Amino acid sequence: MTELGKRIRELYEDRKMLQKDVAEVLGVSAAALSRVMHGKRPMPLSWAVELSDLFGCTVDEIVKG
Repeated sequence: MTELGKRIRELYEDRKMLQKDVAEVLGVSAAALSRVMHGKRPMPLSWAVELSDLFGCTVDEIVKG
């Protein structure tokens, strides 16, 4: 798993969410989210914005940590 994937996992686990919950918010499959988290696909900027809204942090925190 990439550093980005680890950050995303930490954010959703801290909020007692599952990967499928996050994927649902993004409007994608859990498999698509997994591919991004494992570095098999780049993360769309729109996802970073959605995740920052969901987790109450900045896009920079999602992308850079």
